[in-house]
Amino acid sequence: MDIGVDEIPNVTRDETDRNRTSPFAFTGNKFEFRMVGSSQSLAYSEVVLNTILADSFEQFANQLEPLEGEAV
Repeated sequence: MDIGVDEIPNVTRDETDRNRTSPFAFTGNKFEFRMVGSSQSLAYSEVVLNTILADSFEQFANQLEPLEGEAV
C-alpha cells in the first residue's frame, strides 16, 4: 500500500486475518482497534494513540502559530 509519503515505508497488504492478538491489526484495507486479552493492559495501546495525536496536534500548532494575529 503506497500512501504517498516517502518517510513511511510501504505497508504490505495481507488479505488474511492471522494477527488476532494485535490491538492494531491491519486487515487488508484498514486498521482495526481490538480489545486486548483479559491478562493484558491497555496502557501500551493508549500510549501509541496518544503519541500519534500529540504529534498531529504539534504539527497543526507549528503551522498555525506563525499566523497568530493575522486574519485567517
